[in-house]
Amino acid sequence: PPCQGGEQDLIHTPCQGGEQDLIQNPGEWVEKVVRLKIVENWESQDVPEHLSTIRDRLFKENQRIIRRLGLYQQILQQVDIVPDRSAEQMELRLTGLIVKRREKLTISNPIYQAVFNKNLIAQKLEKLSPYSEAIKVWLNSNCEDNSQLLRGDNLQSALVWAADKSLRNEDFQFLTASQRMIFGDQNQLLQAATLETKKAARDAETALIEADAAKHKAQQWIGIGSAVLAASLIGAIGFSTLAYQRFKLAQASIEIEQNGSDALLLAVSQKTDNSQALSEALLRAIASGEKLKTLVNNKPNLEQYPATRPLLALQIILDKISKKQQTKASSLPHLVKWQAHAGAVTSVSFSPDRQILATAGIDDKVRIWNFSGSKIAEWKALQQSVNMISFSPDGKFLATAGKDGTVKFWNLSGKNISTFQAIKGSVTSISFSSDSKFLAAAGIDSNAAILPLSKQPKVISSIIKLPGHNGLVRSVNFSPKGDFVTTLDGKSTVRIWNLSGQLEKILPVQAIGISFSPAKQQYRFATVTFNGKVGLWNLSEKELMNEFQTLHFDAKSISFSPDGERLATVGIDKTVRLWNLAGRQVAQFEFEENVVSVGWSRDGKQIAVAGSNGTVWLRQVQGLAELLKQSCNFLGSKPEYFRRVSTICKESNY
Repeated sequence: PPCQGGEQDLIHTPCQGGEQDLIQNPGEWVEKVVRLKIVENWESQDVPEHLSTIRDRLFKENQRIIRRLGLYQQILQQVDIVPDRSAEQMELRLTGLIVKRREKLTISNPIYQAVFNKNLIAQKLEKLSPYSEAIKVWLNSNCEDNSQLLRGDNLQSALVWAADKSLRNEDFQFLTASQRMIFGDQNQLLQAATLETKKAARDAETALIEADAAKHKAQQWIGIGSAVLAASLIGAIGFSTLAYQRFKLAQASIEIEQNGSDALLLAVSQKTDNSQALSEALLRAIASGEKLKTLVNNKPNLEQYPATRPLLALQIILDKISKKQQTKASSLPHLVKWQAHAGAVTSVSFSPDRQILATAGIDDKVRIWNFSGSKIAEWKALQQSVNMISFSPDGKFLATAGKDGTVKFWNLSGKNISTFQAIKGSVTSISFSSDSKFLAAAGIDSNAAILPLSKQPKVISSIIKLPGHNGLVRSVNFSPKGDFVTTLDGKSTVRIWNLSGQLEKILPVQAIGISFSPAKQQYRFATVTFNGKVGLWNLSEKELMNEFQTLHFDAKSISFSPDGERLATVGIDKTVRLWNLAGRQVAQFEFEENVVSVGWSRDGKQIAVAGSNGTVWLRQVQGLAELLKQSCNFLGSKPEYFRRVSTICKESNY
């Protein structure tokens, strides 16, 4: 028998003494040694690194991680997988976890299977998807528990989350079932609208009969009776017509939104190198976009669009095609990219009156660029680091906020006009009033102030302090009319001040960002919380008008477009998303670096994006007509799609 002494003796050489001392069950003994010395607490014993390298390759976060882990999970479950040299299979084979044996994929050895086991993979998959609990319950119910399927914003969030990922078949089934259920629910709404229309028609018919009876019974009141009859007829017919119009609009909107979602799902569910699948998805998106174009009849007000999914589908699919082909063809979305600074770009600002933009960075440099990314001017700010840059409302000079606590004014050639100590400590944010009579500044040491300006510009000595903040003051903003100022501090508290420095209100929201609508007809401002909830506020009453949930569960900032029709939100996921004021997503732009800030061009047709590694992107923001024209031009240039495209793209004049 083996030596006595407990589990610790398993790692020692077997007892001496001849054949009678041989281990009776060597397989079990070896398994215990392997579990003790390799499998259990392997992270602390992995020297030199081997299992750690496999782990890093297996859990590498890219667009194929879901499908890669799902594939490995199937192999663990002994599902027969035929090698096909797909990207996820090759990545998995490169980890060393699986090998090809007898024309199928299998686990390399039991040690790997014990370390990277079913429970570990299931836990990782649960953390990756935003619907992990729901899909687990749904799958356990043999796909019959429809209460777990996604609806509304949850479904929209899941679809956009899945936009750049290669998913498991189970994920596709779950998302498709959710969409089918939503479509079924919407059909019920349509049926209800149909019943309402029929009821309206019956009411109209009843009104006609009653009016006719009233006519015969009240001949002596023929004049009055005729008027009543006419009013009844007009009212009944008008109600019936209105109900029918609403029904048709709801029916068309649901169909358009569903078709746009189908196109987007088709695009994101295919491998990135599948050009035909992307072209087919684009064709579907064009078809739904053309229907939407007819429905809205080129209405400029995005908030009133009954559907927006075709816009999102067209833009995302065009981006995927552009990224794949690396083409500069004019038919694809326009993007200019350049290295603007050494280190993070802290701020970007468009000139209000010229085709230029200014950038600042932690390298203490200020640079001015044209829209092609060519440098026009450059100078050293001598402020240790420039935290923010802003054009004056007339576009004639720039203001920079410095880490050294100063604010400096510059002409556009880089000549310093004036320098002053704005507040104590680093200045994090500055804002001009619309008439250029005031500048507001905020900083890291609970400091914020309103600074009256002279015409030079120079600061007048009577600085108005805004006290009572908690630590860092993230931002300060003048209202569009310049009649009040908002501050946002490190505790996410939004305060509203009058120009005398008196506190008027504290908003009932814990915000991470705030932005005013520059459009004169839009009397509102917006806030965004850390978990991505956007609030729209009345400008005069400072009361919440509406709110909606975005897909950023780690939001950093929010910015209104100049026309007040779109909102740009930024999170830590290197993505900028655009929304209309009804809370529907209309665009999604992804970048290689963390996004520090976003600025809008004055016409709202471009955004400038500042990156954490010094890159600046200038990205066009297309409307429905532009996206359709670009899409039709692209597919129309492909001979195999020309006939189909010419039929669908009648209205886009491609």
